[in-house]
Amino acid sequence: YKDAYDLLNSIEDELFNQISEYIEETPVEDYKDVLLLKALELIEENKELCKILFSKQMENNIMDRIVYVASRAEIDKLVNNSKVDDVFLDYFIKYSVGGVVSVVQTWLENDLNESPKEIVRIINHIIAFHP
Repeated sequence: YKDAYDLLNSIEDELFNQISEYIEETPVEDYKDVLLLKALELIEENKELCKILFSKQMENNIMDRIVYVASRAEIDKLVNNSKVDDVFLDYFIKYSVGGVVSVVQTWLENDLNESPKEIVRIINHIIAFHP
């Protein structure tokens, strides 16, 4: 490795590649439960690294990469509405992924007090919440 940033980028790549594998092997309709749980369990297994990668002080390259993969992953199938236009879908993806990343950051800041299953429940409840 050239320096500490090169090492950090390499580790980030490994984590991102694992999440990408999960995305490829998980049917779209299982994203909000199965995929999210797998990703959170991976974060739990790599807690100290993820505290650095998802830190609010870090340039959040991993979030940009997750947004890109989410865009590629045919999330429009989850919307179940052929009338949804690309502009709305783009904002929907960024809003959803940004919210999930913020929840994960808070979870890491709180030293993973809740289980991955509980965080999945919280995220899905937030997404479904319409007062």
